[in-house]
Amino acid sequence: MPSPRYEVRALNPAVLRWRRVLPGLAWALGMIAAATLTWALTRPPADLAARAARAEALRRDNAELKQQLAVLTRSRQVTRIATDALRRSLADRDEEIAGLRADLALYTRLTGASAQRAGLTVQDLRVRPIHGARAYAVTITLTQNARRGETSQGRVSLSVEGVRSGKAAQLAWSDLAPPPARAGLPFAFKYFQQVQGMLVLPAGLVPSRVIVSVQPDGGTPVSRSFAWTAALESRE
Repeated sequence: MPSPRYEVRALNPAVLRWRRVLPGLAWALGMIAAATLTWALTRPPADLAARAARAEALRRDNAELKQQLAVLTRSRQVTRIATDALRRSLADRDEEIAGLRADLALYTRLTGASAQRAGLTVQDLRVRPIHGARAYAVTITLTQNARRGETSQGRVSLSVEGVRSGKAAQLAWSDLAPPPARAGLPFAFKYFQQVQGMLVLPAGLVPSRVIVSVQPDGGTPVSRSFAWTAALESRE
């Protein structure tokens, strides 16, 4: 057999260069493609960014509204407190005016400034319940015209009318007063005096009226009746 014939050819330099460059170029293109794909997948859409900006704006608006609501709530509380204080002040003023009017009527009566001139008079009655008992503290205001210049003295007593066991009842001072005061409450004055005492209502009695009886020494008896509720309402 004839021996094989080999042909030796010189390698083209350009082909050698491409063989060396192609692997690196392929690797670089792969990295660029991977980076492009990653950026495309992770890049937020345009509408998502807009939503985020809108959400941030709404958050700020919500915070401002909450602050305004807190200010308005506090302002309302301050206004309510001021209104309550004003109402109490007006009530105190009304009470003070009523007291001044009562004092004016009393002083007018004492000084004889009014057209009517009278002697011994029952000016007022106050009944104040004593806690935990059927007892009541009573204050009787007696007056007389100051121009008389005379001292009045004597005793004052009370009687109570009402309903007991479904029937009308009237109790005298001896049925209402403690034993030491059953003879009557003493008084002695020239212009006016507040006589104080105590009465005890029996169980089952519903009072409706109180009669104040004044017996001056050597003078004409004087009496005046008061509704029970009015006597209670007049207490401070």
